[in-house]
Amino acid sequence: PLARTVADTAEISLRLYTRVPDAPAPADMTYRFGDSVGAALLEPLPAVADRSLLIPIVWSGGDIPPETYSFGLHLLDENGALAAQFDAGLPVSPYACQLARIEVDSPAPGNYALMLVVYNWHTGERMPVPNSVDNQHPLGTVRVE
Repeated sequence: PLARTVADTAEISLRLYTRVPDAPAPADMTYRFGDSVGAALLEPLPAVADRSLLIPIVWSGGDIPPETYSFGLHLLDENGALAAQFDAGLPVSPYACQLARIEVDSPAPGNYALMLVVYNWHTGERMPVPNSVDNQHPLGTVRVE
């Protein structure tokens, strides 16, 4: 794994991270948003989620205004209803990595789709995704037990 919790108390939270030698180059991003934002997963989604789901993402971006865009990871049930989510600010640097964590201990057991969106947090408007009606990228499915 890319990260491991060493200590997590009221006084301190300590995580160890691993360097990823084969991170994709900005030109090789798997997921595109608008004309300027690209994303890729640094490791495949697990087939089964335990209490939380860690998703390492690498971002590339051109001219992204600071404090404007966020990204969301949405865990959808088999009916397309939102079961859990994670939202955070989109990095404004040209190339950055983030580790997102979705708590999955409350959804009912079953198969869930994980979707990635980028949106303007002032307006809620999503960045366009080529060939998508709802401007989101499916990242895969995860089984919650």
